[in-house]
Amino acid sequence: MDRRAKILGPVDPATARGLEIGPLDKPLVRRDEGESVWYADYTDTVSLKAHYTEHQHVYHDHDPAKFVDVDFVLSDGPLRELAKDVAPFDYVIASHVIEHIPDLVAWFDDLSSVLVPGGRVCLAIPDRRYCFDARRASTELADVVAAHLEQRTRPSPRAFFDFAWSFAPVDGPSAWRGDLSDDVLEHVADVYRRVRDSMHEDADYQDVHVWAFSPQNLETILNALGAIELTDLRIEHLTETEPGGNEFYARLVRRERTSPVGPIVFGIANAELQQAQAEREALREELARSRHDHSRLRHPVRSARHLAGRLRRLWGRRS
Repeated sequence: MDRRAKILGPVDPATARGLEIGPLDKPLVRRDEGESVWYADYTDTVSLKAHYTEHQHVYHDHDPAKFVDVDFVLSDGPLRELAKDVAPFDYVIASHVIEHIPDLVAWFDDLSSVLVPGGRVCLAIPDRRYCFDARRASTELADVVAAHLEQRTRPSPRAFFDFAWSFAPVDGPSAWRGDLSDDVLEHVADVYRRVRDSMHEDADYQDVHVWAFSPQNLETILNALGAIELTDLRIEHLTETEPGGNEFYARLVRRERTSPVGPIVFGIANAELQQAQAEREALREELARSRHDHSRLRHPVRSARHLAGRLRRLWGRRS
């Protein structure tokens, strides 16, 4: 099954009306598949092309000349207002978008407002364990709720600091092998200054990974938000990240706010907790072995005398 099929699931773009957020030059659904898809991004097409052309050394995997035309500029207002003449949609696609959103609850609410009942949100999400977020802890429900109560429109200083300080230059395959460098890319004092300066009213928007997700903790957070009735989006399908990969897929469906939700796991989700416990146990065993070996190396004479004494006592018993 190809990536598009994994993201869309049962959605058929040929017969359904859809919205894709942040498609750039790689939309999952193209207009020539029935012209029932619209595109949204944080700014207009001309500005996107200019930005990506200027920073081509960073965005080398994108071709600005192939960017699709943006229909709705998200910085101009909520989707419910921008798309009111063409909504509702049967589906919304967002690939590698959710991790950038300052207020997840408000975003989910906005997406739901442009969906038909039973409409789907199809997400591709970087797995924090296998991308440059590998040094970060998984996002906690408390941070998501706090961002909503604070009505965040920008990443919080905490999220910005965590992203910049913990950034790990790693790709999916190397992370799966455990090849995670301990190198720090930026001095902590420089990170602090950047975060402090970003808090000024006239400071430029800092686009970072606000959230660090794995399939397990995203499931916990979505189910908890449903239990609080902060969202009417429910998990329909959630995948695990494939070995060697760095992303997973979630499909959410619009239901009544009082509809049932899945289980809520407190703290880290079960799979991550088991993994962490196994890693800690392996580390304890390794440390215990190293302390034993180190002790014998530090005291070779004492160890030899101890062994000789045991041999003499053993020989004496046999005599």
